Amino acid sequence: MSQKTLARFVVADIARENAVRGGASLEEWSDVLRRGLEGLRGQDVEPEGLAQIARACRTPEQFAMMVRLISQHCRATGTGKEIFELIRKHRDQAVFSLTEWMDALEAFTGWLESHHHNLDFLNMLNYIQCATLLPEAKSPGAHLEEVLLSSIEKYGVSWATSRR
Repeated sequence: MSQKTLARFVVADIARENAVRGGASLEEWSDVLRRGLEGLRGQDVEPEGLAQIARACRTPEQFAMMVRLISQHCRATGTGKEIFELIRKHRDQAVFSLTEWMDALEAFTGWLESHHHNLDFLNMLNYIQCATLLPEAKSPGAHLEEVLLSSIEKYGVSWATSRR
């Protein structure tokens, strides 16, 4: 099976799974997954890691955001493999699911944009990981997105750069 055929099969499979969960159609998922693969073509990314991220995303927009963050990281550093390894490592050390990590990254990106700040992807991941170590993250029923936003409010993100 060629890489192209494999990619089409994986896209169709993930699009179907995500559409069944609801919220977006099979066509929307297929389109964003195909565009994501095209956008990351030639980048040093781990296909299995990308598939896990795609399955963890709640919406096509969330997956598109992840592709944008990964692509920016790859352009800046030349590799994306450590992104997937870091996400996996952080997720395995905490009680939060990969879907909760995607929600937290989406909230963090939204916060940064609304406050006209930039922060590279690795620092975003590391900040979220630090938030998982806070006492409130250990409370029963804690939601990573809420813990993260509370952490940002309490401690700030002083190393984020301002956008003009």
